Amino acid sequence: MAKDGDDLVEQIEHDDDNVQFRVYTDGKNSASSLTELKRRIQNLVQHGRYNKVRITRNGKAILPDLPVGALMAMEVATFFGAGLLRGLIVNVVGRTFFDVELIDEADERYRAAMKNFMRGDIAAAEAQMEGALKINPMLAKGYFQLAVIRKVQGDLPGARAALSEAQKYAKGQKLKKRILEEQTRIQDIT
Repeated sequence: MAKDGDDLVEQIEHDDDNVQFRVYTDGKNSASSLTELKRRIQNLVQHGRYNKVRITRNGKAILPDLPVGALMAMEVATFFGAGLLRGLIVNVVGRTFFDVELIDEADERYRAAMKNFMRGDIAAAEAQMEGALKINPMLAKGYFQLAVIRKVQGDLPGARAALSEAQKYAKGQKLKKRILEEQTRIQDIT
């Protein structure tokens, strides 16, 4: 926790889907915290995974989700150098915090596709999965699930093609094993 007069950027969550930072501030010396926050966001974005930012306070969104590029552009262009985040801090009375979460939109679409698949809406699942793969064409788990969807639809050539793409991008041994198992199942059908 930050002491009086201190600002702090703390990474509070990082799973396979999203990264979340908490910014504690009393508003007096926020420049160093915001510089650190921007540095961390830019570093993660440069690795090509996160494309949206969600800013919340007390669990409620302060703004709609913003594309990362738009947030960085607003940070440069708004308030004559004060920036959007600095503007939020200036308007905060007393000590507070806000959370900044980086969102992987491809993963959000992947999860929506999986929900549709589990509900039996195969067409919607396929559309959502294809949308996820347009956003992140290296999403191995997306290709794997697309293969399963296409197999359920009876499109075995489409399933094999999706598994080939999944194999190309798979990193973890568990997913690689599942891909090989699914390729064997499809081979046994034909």
